[in-house]
Amino acid sequence: MEKHEENFLTMCDGVVELMDNNTDKTGSIPAIGETVEEVRTGAVQAKASDATMDSATDGVASGKQAAENELIKRILIVTGAVFSYARKNNKEELKVKYDVSETKFVRMRDTELGAYVHGMKKEVQEFVDQLVSYGVKQDTLDALDAQTSAYEKLIGGQQAATGLRSGMRTSLTSQIAVLRESLESLDGLMLQMQEPEPDFYNTYIATRVIKDLGTRHLPEEPTPPPTA
Repeated sequence: MEKHEENFLTMCDGVVELMDNNTDKTGSIPAIGETVEEVRTGAVQAKASDATMDSATDGVASGKQAAENELIKRILIVTGAVFSYARKNNKEELKVKYDVSETKFVRMRDTELGAYVHGMKKEVQEFVDQLVSYGVKQDTLDALDAQTSAYEKLIGGQQAATGLRSGMRTSLTSQIAVLRESLESLDGLMLQMQEPEPDFYNTYIATRVIKDLGTRHLPEEPTPPPTA
């Protein structure tokens, strides 16, 4: 949720609290109470959308990063072994190909990293028996394959979570737009409080102004009273 939206919802909460504490003044106009309920419900729904949006990716990114770190560690074990094997056996092309650093893999896109592992495993599989003395054997490649699968599954989960977050972002924007309409309706109804309850009305107007908390926000102004 953007800061200006948080400020807007804080203002909504203040309006609802004020109206709840002054039902004795507005009870003769049922539409005011009904509109206050719209604001209350709308604010709750907007906060729920924001919570869902945040939780959609909570843990997914950190889990994916941990899996990526583990995958890169396993990749480097294999590439290091292949490089040493190639150097000792004068396989210059293979040596150059596997003379890689951790930075190379950290900079790869998610899908590129998985594709690299699949290609490497297919190539190394052909001479894995010759790598035993370098610390790499079939079990090493199998473990690498399993880690790659786990990593790719997390990538899929992250993409799904991103889609959900995008959908909830759209819902939140729509909910706040509806809230603004409800507040504008309440502004119009509250004009009837100007003469019988001037102090209450002025407090309402003050409550309807979004407070500047030091972060850029969109101002929200109450509907001004009609001119005579």
